[in-house]
Amino acid sequence: MTDPTTPAAEGQLPPYSGEDVTCGKCANVGAYTSYRAAGEHSSNEAPTWGRSAKGERLERSCSRCSFIWDEALVRPVDERTVIDDLQSDYDYPAACGNPHNEKPGGGAYDSAHD
Repeated sequence: MTDPTTPAAEGQLPPYSGEDVTCGKCANVGAYTSYRAAGEHSSNEAPTWGRSAKGERLERSCSRCSFIWDEALVRPVDERTVIDDLQSDYDYPAACGNPHNEKPGGGAYDSAHD
């Protein structure tokens, strides 16, 4: 687990610590996550007319004490692989009350094309 209170090396952020991260200030387990674009100010920064020097990152906020820290983005995943995995794990006809995979009016669905 990454300690969110430890400053990262110059220009580097600690890796994303997951859903069950422990807050370094109050020891609560759990934090909210918000995406921040490069130049976007953090929730705890005073708004200015200029851009923030911070790059693209995930802003974490403790769900109890609201302590805020930044973490690196999650490693990109091939979108096509994720979509294929989700579709293969979900039995559409059975989930919709059609366990025999039948089309209205007869015939069967071809899962590769329908």
